[in-house]
Amino acid sequence: MATAMSTALVESSDVYRSSRQLAEKEALARAALEFIEPGQAIILDDSTTTLHLVPPCTPRPR
Repeated sequence: MATAMSTALVESSDVYRSSRQLAEKEALARAALEFIEPGQAIILDDSTTTLHLVPPCTPRPR
């Protein structure tokens, strides 16, 4: 029988993480935008870093 080992690893809340290292997250988003072409479909996970990619990728009204 397998038993899970106990761990002290706990992920902090998204509210906390979304307010940390904002400059780094913005820089990563700007760098990632270089790889996204107009009309291209992308998939984002639910991380607080990829959240910074959403506004610049939102289609603009014509």
